[in-house]
Amino acid sequence: MSQQAFINKVKDGAVSGWQKYKVLPSISIAQAALESGWGGSTLAKAPNYNLFGIKASSDWTGPTVKMRTQEWSASKGYYYVYADFRVYTSWAHSIEQHGAFFTNTEWRKNNYRKVIGEKNYKTAAQELRNAGYATDPNYPGKLVNIIEQYNLQQYDKAAMDG
Repeated sequence: MSQQAFINKVKDGAVSGWQKYKVLPSISIAQAALESGWGGSTLAKAPNYNLFGIKASSDWTGPTVKMRTQEWSASKGYYYVYADFRVYTSWAHSIEQHGAFFTNTEWRKNNYRKVIGEKNYKTAAQELRNAGYATDPNYPGKLVNIIEQYNLQQYDKAAMDG
């Protein structure tokens, strides 16, 4: 699948995510692209449909799959671990749950408070990293590069104008 075809499949759900949860569409689309390898990762494909690499925490009651994932720490650098990831019924379900993830507990509402409602994608990307969404120190830059290369900020404007 081409990058534009992937964007076309997820953009409507990302715009809905702004309207329901106040997560910028450009951030949602860029995260889905980065985390899933543009929909090509094993985790993103059937039967898992997890576009965002969201792990199964104690509040998740749905199905899970154990997979190897790369992490980063200042003391170890990049390393691999096995983790339980959420399994969704479709990409649309994954996108809807992405917005819910940031707001479905009081801890997350507080932890991601600088992401929710943020209208500047560069700020939102950095605040995702600051809040611990990803361990990769280059995560914000990777998101911004995807957003700018594919003009994903156009969906932010459409969501805010609509």
